[in-house]
Amino acid sequence: MFCNVSVRLAIMSTTDSKSTDSESGTFPPVAEGSDLTRAKSVRGVSGGSAGNQFPKTDFRHWEKKVFRHTYVEDGKRQEAKTYSCKIAFRGQRHSFALGLSNLRESAKKARDVHSMLLAQGWEATLAHFKPDYAPPQLAGIVATVGNYIEAAAHVSEVRERSFHGYCVSLRRIVAGVLRMEGDRRKHGPKKGGAAKWRQAIDATPLADLTAEAVQGWKLAYVAQAGNDPAAQRRAKNTFNSTMRQARSLFSRKILSFIGGKLLLPDPLPLAGVAMWERGSTRYMSKLDPEAIITAAAAELGTDPANVEAWKIFLLALCCGLRKKEIDSLTWRQVDFRTGVIQIIETPYFQPKAQDSVGEVDMDKEVAAVLLGYKNQASGEFVIESPLAPKAPGNQARYRAAAHFERLNEWLRGRGITARKPLHELRKEAGSLVAMHKGLFAAQSFLRHASPQTTAAFYLAKKERLSTGLGSLL
Repeated sequence: MFCNVSVRLAIMSTTDSKSTDSESGTFPPVAEGSDLTRAKSVRGVSGGSAGNQFPKTDFRHWEKKVFRHTYVEDGKRQEAKTYSCKIAFRGQRHSFALGLSNLRESAKKARDVHSMLLAQGWEATLAHFKPDYAPPQLAGIVATVGNYIEAAAHVSEVRERSFHGYCVSLRRIVAGVLRMEGDRRKHGPKKGGAAKWRQAIDATPLADLTAEAVQGWKLAYVAQAGNDPAAQRRAKNTFNSTMRQARSLFSRKILSFIGGKLLLPDPLPLAGVAMWERGSTRYMSKLDPEAIITAAAAELGTDPANVEAWKIFLLALCCGLRKKEIDSLTWRQVDFRTGVIQIIETPYFQPKAQDSVGEVDMDKEVAAVLLGYKNQASGEFVIESPLAPKAPGNQARYRAAAHFERLNEWLRGRGITARKPLHELRKEAGSLVAMHKGLFAAQSFLRHASPQTTAAFYLAKKERLSTGLGSLL
């Protein structure tokens, strides 16, 4: 896989370097491209008006970056006759003596170094352009799963729960590669099975996560789903999600801090393994909203033991709130004067993303029902529970877990067979808004980052679409 490269070119003294023709074949040539690439720029021999106006595959990008090194000799400042460059990539930075006095030819060679680095990584590039280079022996700590996660934890800027998910995903992949997926529970917690499992996973060198090893686990993981197409689709989607989260640990920002402290493999872990083509995850409505609301009002709303489940039902289906948003919702967030629910950060809740922050409109009938419960409330939370609230952390913990499960059981009894019955209510709400108000209204209602997310996961037609020719029969 290719990554963006941040490049800083500086001048190095290369007066003892031999001149090399970039077109002679002494290093991998890169095609010049169009006539525009070969044409002289408005700055003449110095290249284009700005280096960032050209892609890094164009030598003119590099003309702006290179300049000669200066040094002091006999009390006078001298300028080197040839050029050198420094390139930073994946936590490493190396200098390359270009050995050329011509600016344009030096820029072409710098471009070739960059291109080979993108395509083949540091090891091959250093071997080709710096055959005498010997890696420094000072940073001799081999990166393992455990020490890499520990180092990343000190520099990562994502929220705690997201980082925890990245670590869980990486360890899950390692366990699959090592065929240790079941070892965590084999001996039970009293015998220290989980601790031994974690110790073995964290001791694994990152270099063991080769493309071949991860590809083998990828195929084996989906094979466990059997021949059921639906099960295979879920397995592929789960694999993709696991890979995306694990790869987030190797972001450019994190690597920029860790690269000089640990010996990282090249290519990086998980590189070279393609995702499965995403199977359809679009919501297909199987609900009759009118029927299920009538049933919920009669069976949940009139039963004192199910009042909290009834409130959860209303917030999910009528307002489209997520499970965590419902669980931590306080009465202070419900504005009965304007008829909106404010989804904001509180001591008990951290939004899923910045786009999740916003206001959700309530129907006046829903507001009236909730207002009646507010007047009887014994605490600050809309959903009452004997469990104390907990500040946002790295794991999900729900105050109203018992009420959520009670509602899930009721929904399953109404024919909702999805693995997450409660979330089906949010999907149904999004589909209804999309049908009546359009895609962008549904995006705003669901508080998605983009309409593409809404269209990909939540929408399905609710109205019957046909030619109407059946009436002629």
